[in-house]
Amino acid sequence: MELRDFLRRLDYSRLAITFDGVAAGSIEERVQSIMEAGDVVPAMHQANVGAVAAEHGGDVQSATILRQHAMLLTAIYRIAEDMGYEW
Repeated sequence: MELRDFLRRLDYSRLAITFDGVAAGSIEERVQSIMEAGDVVPAMHQANVGAVAAEHGGDVQSATILRQHAMLLTAIYRIAEDMGYEW
């Protein structure tokens, strides 16, 4: 599947439902899911490293935003898998 075809089929409702599913898991499940997706999308690892660095620097807001980015990318990864995309 080409990226443009995937993006045309990516609607907000499905994205929100999948994001909520990722967020609803235990911390261990979330981390596992993000790490698995991060093996394919390096930006996820970068967001997580940035979140840890922000936390250590006392910047909770930036850490929260970066973690949300990682979860959003994980949701997109999961939707692509559901659509049959092969990594």
